[in-house]
Amino acid sequence: MQKAGYLPVATYMLPKTTWDDYYGWQASRRASFLKQHQGNNAVKEFVATMQHEAELYDKV
Repeated sequence: MQKAGYLPVATYMLPKTTWDDYYGWQASRRASFLKQHQGNNAVKEFVATMQHEAELYDKV
């Protein structure tokens, strides 16, 4: 970030419960979102990316 000329003003960590809530909510919505947009390849790829991100988070 700094190599690109940006200087951080402040940083903070979100609590683990925030991420647990986010990924929990997301997991409960993925299937219905896919069903609602059935046949849409862009949505299918987007949901796959979301799933992959959640799996990476679970490994931590």
